[in-house]
Amino acid sequence: MLAKYGKLISANYRTLVRDKYGAEIYDRADIDLINAWVKQKTEGKIDRILDKLPPDAAAVLLNAVYFKAAWVSAFVKSATREDDFNLSSAKKVRVSMMRQEAAFAMADRPDYSAIRLNYSQQALGMVIVLPKEVEGLETVARQLDARELSTLFAALKSDPAKRVSLALPSFKAAFEADLAEPFQKAGMTLAFSDLADFSGMTGSSPSEGGVKIGQIKHRAVIEVSEPGTEAAAATAVVMLPKRSQRKEQPTPVPFVVDRPFLFYVVDDSSGAILFQGRIVDPRQQ
Repeated sequence: MLAKYGKLISANYRTLVRDKYGAEIYDRADIDLINAWVKQKTEGKIDRILDKLPPDAAAVLLNAVYFKAAWVSAFVKSATREDDFNLSSAKKVRVSMMRQEAAFAMADRPDYSAIRLNYSQQALGMVIVLPKEVEGLETVARQLDARELSTLFAALKSDPAKRVSLALPSFKAAFEADLAEPFQKAGMTLAFSDLADFSGMTGSSPSEGGVKIGQIKHRAVIEVSEPGTEAAAATAVVMLPKRSQRKEQPTPVPFVVDRPFLFYVVDDSSGAILFQGRIVDPRQQ
């Protein structure tokens, strides 16, 4: 999706992503169109990917995925009932626990057990890893590096299934993150700097200007229930013009909110104050 500075994106790049990747391209896309595209592609599971768009945004590169699959062995809703779930060794809560007895592939390790639940679509499944200690999640998570996971997944696909009496909580989860900082900490710094080379996108050499990455926003949701799993994820990469292409801005007047303050949310169409309050300590929520 192209925004205000669409002229920075070359015709060759537009043709490439459209013809080779089936990408949709929109000139002068605004924040509403961007969020509407994500909402449509994720069947409404993610209704907003960006809260605002930088005024000098050159392009927003979007991808989205929507997943909906039924279990091969579905849970019967009438078998679901509340049961205890241990938040820690000292605290329990009541949750809706789905139940069924069926054949599943399982794996047993010193610190955890694992089970694979297959979906009706071939090659799709959900793997549940259960620490043997109530508070053993961090220990197990550290063990599950790429090699351990690869070995585990292979075992769950090749080992014969066993008859299992399964109890699994139904759950919903949502996640969002700004990935710009993690990518830079991982060593991907050049793409965020004025030395970035996206000449394949812009058609111009780095010395002639171009774009760099300004923001990477990711959101994901998942819902696991008796029939199956529904999930969606979307990522937005906001591209900014390099400094050499930005117009000079006047020196800003400082406005430093470093003490208690009031806030108001107003409706200009009616003149009404919709929300108001005071912030004495920003750490408190």
